[in-house]
Amino acid sequence: MILILLLLCYFSEGNLVSSNISCSGGCTCKPHLAVCIPTAPSKDLRIFEKSLASIARHVVDASSIWVVSRRDQAIDAAIERVNARQYSDRPKAQWLNENEHFAFNYTWVRNALEARISNKKTAAKSYTYFVGWYLQQLIKLYCGRTIDRVLKLQIPVDTLVIDSDLVFFQDTPFIERATISSGGRCMATYRYAFSREHHNAYLHTNQALLGPKDGALARTRPGDPSGEISGVAHHMVFRADILNAIEQLITSRHHGKQLYLALLDPVAGVIEKPQGNAFSEYQLYFQFARSFFPESVYIRQLYWANGPSPNAVVQCSENDAWPMHSMRTSRSTDDPLQIDASAGYDFVAYHSYAKRRPCVYAPYARDGVCFGDGCTYSCFKRRNIIKYTQLDRRLVAPRLCNAATITPIASSSSADIKYLKR
Repeated sequence: MILILLLLCYFSEGNLVSSNISCSGGCTCKPHLAVCIPTAPSKDLRIFEKSLASIARHVVDASSIWVVSRRDQAIDAAIERVNARQYSDRPKAQWLNENEHFAFNYTWVRNALEARISNKKTAAKSYTYFVGWYLQQLIKLYCGRTIDRVLKLQIPVDTLVIDSDLVFFQDTPFIERATISSGGRCMATYRYAFSREHHNAYLHTNQALLGPKDGALARTRPGDPSGEISGVAHHMVFRADILNAIEQLITSRHHGKQLYLALLDPVAGVIEKPQGNAFSEYQLYFQFARSFFPESVYIRQLYWANGPSPNAVVQCSENDAWPMHSMRTSRSTDDPLQIDASAGYDFVAYHSYAKRRPCVYAPYARDGVCFGDGCTYSCFKRRNIIKYTQLDRRLVAPRLCNAATITPIASSSSADIKYLKR
């Protein structure tokens, strides 16, 4: 009786609840879920191997794992080291050359963006970053179809795309339920974490691609307890049939052009400002699937954080054990990863450019709230909502700061992350 009361108290206080059981909604079949990890060696090499190792260890539904990049010895070596480790019966990682298996590459995207810029003298400085941005997003959208061709599969694979700076700390399943369709295909409902990142440029591009009527899609769903949520959570499952439906709609509206051409074609592409992040593959798919294939989406929030860079470690103030704005720098990426593992995160996205941790998300019973010191306005409805601040101090600060205090500093030569359980 005492145990039951304690459990009721625990959950009533909004503590973190997430299931690590695959197919909890029932499965009569098992879909082939291919993991696709595009990476840029010059950007994410510091964290890539840790990310790949965490995926091999903790993504329990993976049928195959594919790394997509240009040829690079450091990437090859990282894949070889991760494959040499023993992760039960999990699949070994394979490599795809981004320059050989896709209809576009870095040069094509660069030329497409450059053609849209009138001032050629400033072009090199102003658009170079965004070449990689758009290339990565196109690779994610077309990765499943590329894997189909490489493996010569008769049935298209569903794809779990994961940013190469994301590290999982807990076993994370993605299949909620699955049944065999009338056509004999295994059709799954997948699990989705979410954020509250909404950028008007993303929505504008979706409207340009899909049409004014369909472009707005499921931004706000009346009566939906999840409210106004975003699919930008640095990983996502793309179901093959839904990607095909998106492609068909775009092709019908843009004179037969495929998605990548409708987006970036130098003459007819919908991107208006090449020197900006005006498109999100996650937002496009998430909105479309929730609007037209709602049975494919099961919303389940995870406990996760956005940023900082992989060598920043939390520094707590003495007065209230609260993470300060500044973070001390660690020479080893093992230090922050061990602290975050000890704090109980399901995953963290370690962006190389991030100096702070602006947002933290957690699976509370009603609305998967965002909270965290210095959350962006797009994350909060209002920056001064007191309930978020209270949740923040009561739950996140003790976890994170206690973990930073008790977690031993790891050696930079350690072969793997020392994953700590909650």
